[in-house]
Amino acid sequence: MKKALSLLLISALLLAAGCREGGEVTPLENSKNLDIIQIATGVGWQNFLTSDGKVYASGDNNSGSLGVGDLEKREGVVKVNIPEPVKMLDNCVAVTFDNDIYIWGTQYIEDEEIKAANPQPQDYYSHPFTFISTPHKIKFGKPVKAIFNSWLYTNILSEDGEVYTFGSKYIGDGDPAIGDEFFVGKKYYPAQEPQLVNFPEKIVGISSGYSHTLALGESGKLYGYGSVEFSELGYDLRGSDDYIVVADGFEIGQFAATGHSSFFVDKNKPTVLYGTGHLIVDDVRFQETQFITFNFPSVIKELFPSNDNSLVIKDETNTLYGLGNFYQDFFDISGVWREPKLVKSDIEISSIIRYSDVIYYTDTDGRFAYYDAEARLTTQLTIDS
Repeated sequence: MKKALSLLLISALLLAAGCREGGEVTPLENSKNLDIIQIATGVGWQNFLTSDGKVYASGDNNSGSLGVGDLEKREGVVKVNIPEPVKMLDNCVAVTFDNDIYIWGTQYIEDEEIKAANPQPQDYYSHPFTFISTPHKIKFGKPVKAIFNSWLYTNILSEDGEVYTFGSKYIGDGDPAIGDEFFVGKKYYPAQEPQLVNFPEKIVGISSGYSHTLALGESGKLYGYGSVEFSELGYDLRGSDDYIVVADGFEIGQFAATGHSSFFVDKNKPTVLYGTGHLIVDDVRFQETQFITFNFPSVIKELFPSNDNSLVIKDETNTLYGLGNFYQDFFDISGVWREPKLVKSDIEISSIIRYSDVIYYTDTDGRFAYYDAEARLTTQLTIDS
């Protein structure tokens, strides 16, 4: 593992892309030795993993999302209080090299001991979630391939193809907003420790949306569990104890859970995107109960989901398209898009990590950049020592 760069250099490398008038973005210069290897975003905060196994955070801290032991406001970037080296992360959840898990921020677990050990705002104390400002360790131990923290629960894919989950299906002031009637896999929640999801085969990939999860089996079947309130899993159905088969008879390539929707690409029709669920968010609260298709001029190469119910699609020519609800300007597009909307950008983007108006991306040289879509300008992040 390479030696960590200084905190000041990390701060400099977190510099976003420069933004010219009109929202056009240019890539960050001189960042080929970038020390940040993974970024995850939440509602108003960001987590950064550096190559030396340290986790940093920036943004709101009113739910303990910075992981510094309190709910006080912080400026710039701070180090999350995780005492062990970390190998991967998602929004307020991290996996150590010993394959144990740390959680912090807003977590849908009902553990009075954890709640008592962390400051809780009085007006939220009756809710079934816990604000964790000092990262809490959960023993796991199995080699982890991927981890996703959805709104309600955390999902873990082990290297041997098993899926584990913990958290809750309940939200709000102690009442079930997503009850058993509209929830698949209800028997696994609430849970304070990872529970094995009873799939009939080895799982090779997972993706989590706002409150539902997709799991791809080695046979090519696409499974799902979690909320079906908005037909997220393709069917207007009632909940079951374990999972449902979302898609069968396809050769699934790319797939993604985003917000209250699900998407996938059939390898036999690589220019067609299949989608279902609450594809847009507006006053009509439109739902799709069957798969609908979106046609692209070139082969779809990659899907970049966001929990704010939108999707960015990249094709084999590195052209980007937006689909769904873009609350703020995403480069040159904003609004609700029921059909793929071409993104006009002179940047060849390799990957995108975004939540609402906060956008991180890497260019094809692996350089990170940051674009604040709401402010339409570059934001410098600094270390709060």
